[in-house]
Amino acid sequence: MKHSSRPVIHVIAQSHVDLAWLWRWDPETVEVCCKLTHGMATDNLDQFPEYKFTQSQVPLYQATETHHPEIFEKMRGYIASGRWEIAGGMYVEAEGGEPCGESLVRQCILGKRYFNERFGIDITTCWQEDAWSHPWQLPQILIKCGINAYFHNRGKRTPQMFWWQAPDGSTVLAIKPLHVLHDVGPKFLSWPSVKRWVKKCRSLYGINDVMIRIGKGDHGGGPKPADIETVLSWAKKKDVDVQFDTFQQYKDLVLSRSPALPMLNNELDFMLQGDLTNCGEIKRRNRQDEILLLSAEKISAIAANQGHVTYPKDDLEQAWKRLLFNQFHDIIGGSGIPDACADAHAAYGDIEQSCNDCIDRAMSAIIESIDTFNDDPDAIPVVLFNPLSWTRSNVVEYQITVQNDVEWFSVVDSKGVNIPSQVINLTRNDGCTNATVIFLAKVPALGHAVYFILGSPKKKTLDSSIVISRVDSVSTKPFFLANSMFRLEIDRTTGNISRIIDKARALDLLDASGRGNCLVAIADGGDSEGRFKKHHDVAPRSLGTETDITWNGRPDIKVVEHGQVRGTIEIIKRYKNSTFTQRITLYGFIPVIGFELNVDWHDVHTMIKVAFPLAVKNPIVTYHTAYGTIERPADGCEYPAQYWLDASEKNLGITLFNNARYAHDVNGNVVRMSILRSPTEPAMNTDAGKHVIRYGIITHSGEWKHAGSMQAGYEFNYPLLVKTTTQHEGPLGHTVSYLSVSPSNIMVEVVKQAQDSEDIVLRLFEFEGKFTDAMITGTMLEGRSFFEADMLERPVTHMAIAGDCISLELSPFEIKTILMR
Repeated sequence: MKHSSRPVIHVIAQSHVDLAWLWRWDPETVEVCCKLTHGMATDNLDQFPEYKFTQSQVPLYQATETHHPEIFEKMRGYIASGRWEIAGGMYVEAEGGEPCGESLVRQCILGKRYFNERFGIDITTCWQEDAWSHPWQLPQILIKCGINAYFHNRGKRTPQMFWWQAPDGSTVLAIKPLHVLHDVGPKFLSWPSVKRWVKKCRSLYGINDVMIRIGKGDHGGGPKPADIETVLSWAKKKDVDVQFDTFQQYKDLVLSRSPALPMLNNELDFMLQGDLTNCGEIKRRNRQDEILLLSAEKISAIAANQGHVTYPKDDLEQAWKRLLFNQFHDIIGGSGIPDACADAHAAYGDIEQSCNDCIDRAMSAIIESIDTFNDDPDAIPVVLFNPLSWTRSNVVEYQITVQNDVEWFSVVDSKGVNIPSQVINLTRNDGCTNATVIFLAKVPALGHAVYFILGSPKKKTLDSSIVISRVDSVSTKPFFLANSMFRLEIDRTTGNISRIIDKARALDLLDASGRGNCLVAIADGGDSEGRFKKHHDVAPRSLGTETDITWNGRPDIKVVEHGQVRGTIEIIKRYKNSTFTQRITLYGFIPVIGFELNVDWHDVHTMIKVAFPLAVKNPIVTYHTAYGTIERPADGCEYPAQYWLDASEKNLGITLFNNARYAHDVNGNVVRMSILRSPTEPAMNTDAGKHVIRYGIITHSGEWKHAGSMQAGYEFNYPLLVKTTTQHEGPLGHTVSYLSVSPSNIMVEVVKQAQDSEDIVLRLFEFEGKFTDAMITGTMLEGRSFFEADMLERPVTHMAIAGDCISLELSPFEIKTILMR
């Protein structure tokens, strides 16, 4: 690399290949894009000794090796000589808004691992040509995965070079190139913008070096020989140095100069927000499969730790690779054609089958050692497993079949105490009884609890703690749900919630508009790329004025559940060619208002949102993001949320959590969640068909940090794992916690077996932004030594254990990895 006092233009040649978009991965990307791009790149490297080429993404290398081995062998030779750069340690160029924090960690772990094992290279850069959002904790994840530079093309609206800082203080060098060029014309270095950028770099940062990225992506195949010749001709000019380089070389040069770069202690700007909502079933299954994978790892690690089963390392790794592939920005963003989306769903199906098999094997193995004996020989033991790191009380819904005529079922805990339960959908046929039993269960942190279901020949009289009005077609009174915590009033004409009264605080949670849980429609002429009409690729903007849906007739409203555990009202609404079924639920013992929205959608060019106008004026809005939280303005712009967002004032706060959608906006006092879009061009992604979206609300005074918002969001997304068994004795008690962490601002996200050993890996994080002395306890700690490690599972420092617990310190928003050996 040249070192000169004159300006130096560093030309990075590459081709951004979309794994799937307006075509399918296989055969189009595999057979056409890989062959064209990598074949042209190796031909150019053969022809031009000065030339260098950059390429990212593990699947592209794997596909070329499998399907085009002669090209791959030439690639491997140029990789060894340093002229072919592997840029970006991630498995794929993933979108930032939808994947959870651990998915981003695995992108780095499995990406770096492949390149290291296949080519002997440790990748220290992250290359994100086309991601539309960039989570705030990403610099910490990158640094702890051995990556210190971040290339991005979207996010900042002007060329930038800066230190990007995560909330814990971790920083990476972030670079957005001056230009992203496809065809290189003869005047490509004569633009005034180049001179301005060179001058800015010299005056502000003290460096003369500017990076330009060239090359068409996808079916363009990267730079052509004529483009390379143009660059080489400019290299002979006297007023500026021009040279082909790699991103690795350029970032090393910049870091060696210790430039005085500005610091960004925030997330990057957003673009193409519509892709946060496109293809809702892809969003839902991504969330579901992340949770399935993390739960399967936890229970499999516990079972393997007890010697019951062999940890299914290969099965889980293959499932992770399928999930990470689908987090490529055009796939998870829902901008691909329907056939590409169908391929994604097939991969999700494989993930779900694999994870469910792992969970079933691990639970069955653990249950063999659990004492499930009961004095009543007819009692059916039900074992519940809690994949979260705190004790939780949640409602369990379990379908049971017995070979007897039974009129009713009841539930007792391991001490024989009757607990609140409810039976729905009870049917009897040929001496066999089927029913769904709903009951309230308490399960210890990352542990199990045993409950018993007993059949009864006679239906019991319920002492219901939920009171629901009778739905009377001639009544003029508002319908309502009520328990000891809330009273909800339903408007008969609109089906909206007109009032939500928090009884403990004697507060009405909604404003006077009476539009709680209101479905709104927005005319959406945008495309499947995520661009909204008139807004294009700009920073977040309001999507337009909401319009309450005009329904086809009056909504149908009725009570569908009434018992001591929960009560539910169902509201059916019809709009144009589509049907919306809203269910609103209150629980007898849990301070949550639950919602389920079933959509049978058959319309186009419309965006649907659900809105809650709150009784607040100037809320502080906090979003749950990847491994953390962030405050954003109540400006009506769409932003991604993981499990929840919170809007709070001093005396009133509401946390809205979801299990299937990411895009949210808050405009003043109105909180909205996006349900679906229906664009037709360039991909026919109208989301036609059926969708089930669940969401819920908790209320609080003061900050969300004291309300259990993070825990409530996790509990809403992570179901208790349930399995019936036979009665038998065993060494494990009815209730056991295998691992727990305190205090409540610390959460264990990962418990898994290490990649290259039988060590146990824990990953935990602090989410309230404060220094914390934490403690980990549980039976999994027995007989092990402990090391703090990086995210690549390499030990860093030995940790002392005091008695049966680990004590450790976490900085604000720190993600910490522990190796239990």
